Amino acid sequence: MSAIERLTPQDFGREFDLALFSEWKSAYNDAYMQGMLNFVIVIAAPLLIYLLGLLGVILWFILCIVCIILIMKKNKKVNELNARLGINKQEILEAIRRCKQRK
Repeated sequence: MSAIERLTPQDFGREFDLALFSEWKSAYNDAYMQGMLNFVIVIAAPLLIYLLGLLGVILWFILCIVCIILIMKKNKKVNELNARLGINKQEILEAIRRCKQRK
């Protein structure tokens, strides 16, 4: 279970709309998982397309661009939810620290 999944509104020291808070946690986890998946794909892809030569390099470049676009879309959703909740990255880090201390 990730630190984000264990967070509660009390870790932020205030109350949030629970539905919006749950949506934010879900979006944050989705963005994290998408980033990890994209990292693995971009690192492993050259091993699989090495035999294609120049075409493989072009396909790898296109794959990298697609992965970057996907990450940007996921992060945009997280940033929009951050704004709706009124929290910033520093508050998230502090809440994670409080959550880990509580454990």
